[in-house]
Amino acid sequence: MDDKWFIYFESGHLYCHRSWMGICIFDVQIETIGNESITTQVLANNHEFQKSSISLDRHNYILNFIFNLMCEEAKVLYS
Repeated sequence: MDDKWFIYFESGHLYCHRSWMGICIFDVQIETIGNESITTQVLANNHEFQKSSISLDRHNYILNFIFNLMCEEAKVLYS
């Protein structure tokens, strides 16, 4: 399957679910300090039966892609 995600932000956490499985793969804790937001913790689901066949390198690539995309969108929205 292609990489399709359901991503939402709630109560200081960015949750990244595989859309076709519905399982949370990443839980990213984000804190706001002044005018900046920082990532304070990233949890990756490594449960053998839930993570699918995605390697750790692929997890890192996907997470990096998602954050770069979010940063680019934020630049557009807030510039």
